[in-house]
Amino acid sequence: MGYLRKLTSGFDFYVNELSRALPTELGGLSKMLEHFYFSYNMITSTIPTEFGKATEMTAHLSFKHNAFSGDIPTEIGNLDKMNTVLSFSFTSV
Repeated sequence: MGYLRKLTSGFDFYVNELSRALPTELGGLSKMLEHFYFSYNMITSTIPTEFGKATEMTAHLSFKHNAFSGDIPTEIGNLDKMNTVLSFSFTSV
């Protein structure tokens, strides 16, 4: 994941039956602008607080249809440029 630091768009793990914890290194993708999809999986871990470091993100951060544990991290509030689709629907957090 560390080699993807320049990635700005299009990180998609949509409908893959993922069940492991999300890597905290994903928070290192601070230049990511849009399209972080983790929807329709079976992820049961917590949502890493490191996602709050993606402060340039403007659109499409989706965690819907999973079974995350714990609360939505307060660090998600750092994504103050987000203007379209921040989704936790049908997710048990």
